[in-house]
Amino acid sequence: MHKNAKVPQRLDTDEFPKLGRWVSRQREAYRNEKLRKEGKEPKGTQKINAHQIRRLERLGIQWVVPKVRKPKGARRVQRKVKKIKEPSATWMARFEELKQFKADFGHTRVPQKKELSAYPKLGRWVSRQREAYRNEKLRILQQQPKGSNKLSAKQIYLLHSIGMEWSIPTKKKKAKRSRSRRQRSKQPSDDDGDAPPNKRSAVESGDAVAATEQSGTVDVVASSL
Repeated sequence: MHKNAKVPQRLDTDEFPKLGRWVSRQREAYRNEKLRKEGKEPKGTQKINAHQIRRLERLGIQWVVPKVRKPKGARRVQRKVKKIKEPSATWMARFEELKQFKADFGHTRVPQKKELSAYPKLGRWVSRQREAYRNEKLRILQQQPKGSNKLSAKQIYLLHSIGMEWSIPTKKKKAKRSRSRRQRSKQPSDDDGDAPPNKRSAVESGDAVAATEQSGTVDVVASSL
């Protein structure tokens, strides 16, 4: 049992049906009586007599319910905190197809031009996910992406969990890597001491860029999850 008469206005249970509204009307009537004593006209028509007031006060009724104010900035924080949006059923169906493709072929490089009968239009879908991922990386860097495709943190996490290859090497990139390897193989060893330091460091940096492009890292976006 409750040991006070602080009845919330919205209280409406099987044990106390519509009690909250009734108590609210008594508070309104009490305010009206106070205004009448002061010679003022109340807005409402609710009335309560002295005997009823005494009986309610014996029960410990709280005539004025203090308003609970939210801390400053609480509303702004609530607006900023967004619920994690779950991927749509359509997106999840495509994701399951990609998951099965990875199980069958061991990679996520779904052909886009030569579609497989078992996976119709999956290649185009995967291509859009890569484009959306590039857009999200640009947004994190506060740059304007060219396209409008988007990916949520949950979608990126799911794709990353099955080993999504975010970057597919093009023929130009493959040729660039081959040239870098050939140039590095032609460099004199450290024992010879004839290789210019700046040239050697340039080759190493180029190889590092190539390695990053090949691995398709998601460090930029993953750090925002």
